[in-house]
Amino acid sequence: MLVLGGIATLVAGGLFYCASSQQRLLPAPLSALLGVGGGTGLITIAVIYLSQIMSPATTSFMIVLLLMIVCCLLPVLASFLKLRNGRR
Repeated sequence: MLVLGGIATLVAGGLFYCASSQQRLLPAPLSALLGVGGGTGLITIAVIYLSQIMSPATTSFMIVLLLMIVCCLLPVLASFLKLRNGRR
């Protein structure tokens, strides 16, 4: 359950990033329904999974922490990959 909740949170963060107009991974941003709606659904699934094995406070902290990590590292990784491929 811990791994499934963590993966759902990481994928949700990726969907939130790809729905942004400033994202650099995809040629065009994802639609708001797919990006934000899918991310919200995955966060809900993560809360359900993680609440079965952790307290609500720990669950909230873990989800927020993983989302912050994804939101900080994904833009840097995307820029690095574009620079490495010769595109700016």
